[in-house]
Amino acid sequence: MQYYLERIPEDFDGLAFDPLCRMACAMPGIAGVEITVEGASRRWSHACGGVQRHLVGQIAFGPDDIGTLALLDESPREASEDERIGWEPLRTLAHQLLALQLDFQVLSRRQKFYQLLADASTETIVRADLDGVRRYFSPSIRELLGYEPDELIGTRAADITHPDDIAPLAALMKTLREGQMETAVCELRQQHKNGSWVWIEASLRLTRNRNTGEPDGYVVSVRSIDRRKAYEARLERLAGSDELTGLPNRALFRRLLDERLTSETRFALLYMDLDGFKQVNDQLGHHTGDMVLRALGVRLASHLRTEDVVARLGGDEFTALIDMHSKGDTQGKNIAALCERLIAAAATPFSTPDGEITVGLSIGIATSLGNIRDADMLLFRADRALYEAKNAGKNTYRFADPAG
Repeated sequence: MQYYLERIPEDFDGLAFDPLCRMACAMPGIAGVEITVEGASRRWSHACGGVQRHLVGQIAFGPDDIGTLALLDESPREASEDERIGWEPLRTLAHQLLALQLDFQVLSRRQKFYQLLADASTETIVRADLDGVRRYFSPSIRELLGYEPDELIGTRAADITHPDDIAPLAALMKTLREGQMETAVCELRQQHKNGSWVWIEASLRLTRNRNTGEPDGYVVSVRSIDRRKAYEARLERLAGSDELTGLPNRALFRRLLDERLTSETRFALLYMDLDGFKQVNDQLGHHTGDMVLRALGVRLASHLRTEDVVARLGGDEFTALIDMHSKGDTQGKNIAALCERLIAAAATPFSTPDGEITVGLSIGIATSLGNIRDADMLLFRADRALYEAKNAGKNTYRFADPAG
């Protein structure tokens, strides 16, 4: 007698019918025959070595009776009671083997599907153990950081993370490990294989063991945010920079002035205005005027120390904050000498496509000495001193009256 399996649907690709049959038949010590039975019926036969096989009995197994276990003999007969009792272990075993095979196929198909998604995704997918050791990288890591996936297997994120970002990343992963949150998003810099730093956004999800429910690792989706960071940096620069000259603008200058007043740093405020610039704009146009303003900004900045600040308020108005380190008469002389250098720098002709342009510079000076700690009042005093310099013949400087 032989036992066979039949009626396995065609969509279960690669299911090993005959090995499964042999394993089932080996349980009661009955040898199996390498044969696939097609079609289900109450009575059928199969030629095997010239011997007719007859159906003695059959029993369905598997979910929704997906398979049939059949008992064959060389002559027609009915199955005995003992044979029927012996079928139950076989049916149980066949059911278990089929379930394992189906589970394997489902997992295999899922794995292929997820692999396809990972391979096609522009974002990089990373699988890491709970201790942070990374076990998988999708192919897009090549474009993101220049590495082959295998080069990073066994490493930790901290190995290529910017020193300033390691501590925040470690704190975030500790929070995930302890189960305080299931998901998290962070921004950090990681080193490209060529040595450059790449801004990335990492979306982390804690994974758990299916049986115990305990955390067992992370899945991370990573994408480059270099372009966004560059755009944000540009916006930040524009928010505090004059678009024409690149110098600090009025808003940033005011913040810097308030900071100096709050810190009680001793400094001088220079309020500067070009002489003869209106004629440049009127006669040669704003394009030439803009060239002069840009060049003047460079000249003014070149005469200041790194701790000093020069800004453009708008039009042809510039300001500067000059730290005063010396005391007594010396500090006034130093500021006066600086103003003379700035006036001389502005008086040097500017080369433009329309020829050489000459302008002048008048400066009003107010210091933070005394009881004045108000920005508006200090600006007012410097502006009034500028007005006096203009009335004195232009191309000169004046100090504000210490008495206010």
